[in-house]
Amino acid sequence: MKKMYAFLVVLATAMTMNLNARTIYLNPNIWDIDNPVYAVHVWNTGDEDAGDAWFEPVAGAEGIFSAEIRDDATNAIFLRKNPNDEEVMTNIWGGWWNRAYSAIPSDKDLFTVTAWEGGEGENPCIGTWSNYGAAPVYNTYHIYVTNQTGWEQFYLYAWGDSEAFGGWPGAQGTEFEFQANENGPVALHLIFHNNVGEGMEGDARQLFDITEARDYNLVVTATGVSENASAITLTETKDNRAVKHIVNGQLVIVREGKTFNALGTEIK
Repeated sequence: MKKMYAFLVVLATAMTMNLNARTIYLNPNIWDIDNPVYAVHVWNTGDEDAGDAWFEPVAGAEGIFSAEIRDDATNAIFLRKNPNDEEVMTNIWGGWWNRAYSAIPSDKDLFTVTAWEGGEGENPCIGTWSNYGAAPVYNTYHIYVTNQTGWEQFYLYAWGDSEAFGGWPGAQGTEFEFQANENGPVALHLIFHNNVGEGMEGDARQLFDITEARDYNLVVTATGVSENASAITLTETKDNRAVKHIVNGQLVIVREGKTFNALGTEIK
């Protein structure tokens, strides 16, 4: 099995290596124990020629994989595959657990998967392109919460990229901060709950996923979570810089003489 896999890696690399090759990197960002392997199918729109390649682990970079592809490729389908299925491992394209489509930018080489959607075309995966080896730039973002649940206790627990607000049950309050790479994907699953205990009588919780590096203004009720897009009183700018304000419990951003709510919608 290992010899067959090694042979296929060499064969696939030989097929894709040419004078106009480039290296792309994949961060699959999968939290499971299936030990998958990864491959990629690439092509250029309007060109019948295509190329397939296996991804191999990058030495010294845990969770990062690399593959050699044709440098003019504009489209890719990333494949997550079962290494224990011999038939799957004899064909780069066939037998995937998940596959995910993305256009390939010419100026970026690392694709980080936020969520595998298992499709192509109209159902791409969620992910972000960046440059491998570039130093990440982390910023602080805020979650502003309007609590309309009526619960005796109100907690926020977050898991995904990290336990942003500590271990269970999380933190109490209505304003929370989290760190995120401004050029990378964000994967935080929020659980608003009343700290009664899962499966216990009276347990109440509402879920919300954060996938973007930005501020969030959320309204939490006993029946759900929504982003607050209601109108907010205008405030004055300062030196034409972006300034954040909390007005009547709501986030307001003033930038270049214009005022926006937490969703980025300009307030007239």
